[in-house]
Amino acid sequence: MPEADVNKIKSYPMQYDSMEPTITTGSDVLGDKVYYTTHRPERWDVVVFTLPGQAAQPEAEAGRFVKRIIGLPGETIHLTPKGLMINGAMISIPALLKDRFSSFKNFPEYKFGIEPYKIPAESVFVIGDNPRIYVSDSREFGPVPVRHIEARVLASVRTTPVL
Repeated sequence: MPEADVNKIKSYPMQYDSMEPTITTGSDVLGDKVYYTTHRPERWDVVVFTLPGQAAQPEAEAGRFVKRIIGLPGETIHLTPKGLMINGAMISIPALLKDRFSSFKNFPEYKFGIEPYKIPAESVFVIGDNPRIYVSDSREFGPVPVRHIEARVLASVRTTPVL
């Protein structure tokens, strides 16, 4: 197999409950590290990324996050108790995600998207799937530059030790 093909897929541990019930804590996610070299991020993609200024070391998992893209470059996003608004219009939520994105709670730590917020060019707005808890995501730390996306999540796998 050519060297370029060896490291396209990488496993990442899911250490927190921010993506439950989609991805359970303790699972591993498989990410395609080259997907965004030929594709643009799309709404509803689940991605692995690092925050600007907190770039993870190649082998360190600390500093990496797994979240879902809900806002794209240049859009104006507004997260309301009634649902997700993009560019002033309510957006249709995929049926499998409706229970997670049909309304949004406001926590004091949330600074972005609570009021209409224009996402900068070459950045995306990401949030966790778990609506029942406080989640650190773009509502708190702001948009994520596309260049900080490390992989597009393909699947999650619940690992169990083999004896």
